[in-house]
Amino acid sequence: MGLLRPVAVRQGERSIGRLTELPLPDGPPHGLVSADGSGRERLGLVVLGDETALGVGGPPLDEGLPGLVSRELARREGRDVLWQVVGERDATVLGLHHRLLPQVSPATEVAVLMVGMHDLLARRSVREWRTELASSLDLLARVPRVLVCGCPPLHRAPLLGWPLTGLLEREAAALDAVSRELCDERGRDFVGLPDRDDSPASFASDGLHPGPDGYRQRAEAIIRAL
Repeated sequence: MGLLRPVAVRQGERSIGRLTELPLPDGPPHGLVSADGSGRERLGLVVLGDETALGVGGPPLDEGLPGLVSRELARREGRDVLWQVVGERDATVLGLHHRLLPQVSPATEVAVLMVGMHDLLARRSVREWRTELASSLDLLARVPRVLVCGCPPLHRAPLLGWPLTGLLEREAAALDAVSRELCDERGRDFVGLPDRDDSPASFASDGLHPGPDGYRQRAEAIIRAL
């Protein structure tokens, strides 16, 4: 793979250069899921990350990942869930640390981190990833539950081909290993993202970002971890 790296890098640059920016889903980046209408104390959920946290390529957020996770939390906890999405397009773990985490409410009880796509495409080193993710987790020390999602399965994306997919799969595994280690050290949860389903419905029209089924699969993985 080392000899093919220059080929893979050029292939990636050409593929990403052809992308058309997907629109954000309809609806606000926040909502309230009622458990039983009792109005008791609310549970605060925040989903942070890149454009996949923002839900590009998927349904409105109240029907997508934040809504699905919030409804399950409300059912389990018997409490209303106030959810919020804090994200930016092309966000990396560096942007998560320096720009997104300062926006997290002190009342947050559950935080879900969704970055990795652009770190992979930018060929972020394992050392850089470890440093910024560790700092991000430290900033969230007061949040009771933190879930770190694994890198997205870009090696399954229809837009990309071999040898780039082979390179991305290997580098994603390296970053995920670091994420799992840091979560274990800090008593946080690591959530590996599903990578078995590569049907067209799992991806958006651009062949790179998740589509409705892809977001549903990710939500189910998060729910299982909760």
